[in-house]
Amino acid sequence: METKTILKQLKNNADGVSLNLKGLKYEPKNGYFVALTDNCFNSINSKTIRDLQKQAITLNLKNYYLGYWLDKKTSKHYLDISIFIKSKTKALKIAKQYKQKAIFNCNTLDSIYL
Repeated sequence: METKTILKQLKNNADGVSLNLKGLKYEPKNGYFVALTDNCFNSINSKTIRDLQKQAITLNLKNYYLGYWLDKKTSKHYLDISIFIKSKTKALKIAKQYKQKAIFNCNTLDSIYL
């Protein structure tokens, strides 16, 4: 993934975005995003992106997404490695396995908290 493209997308989607391997916004209509990592940053830069790519290699992932959101209460940035799952039941099971707080519903554009 081109880090400049990713950083530009993050800046242009300050409320949150899921990016595919090419650094492009990915907006499926049905299914769920589930984070496999917990990464909180004060700011996001090229090194951050490279570190996440290394995490994906460590997890042996070939098809993953970068899920971004900004917690406006704390001003902390979250950028995680996520996967896309069509089944809500399976997405919730994976979220529990990876100790996540929520999954993202692509249809309603809402988080489903565990």
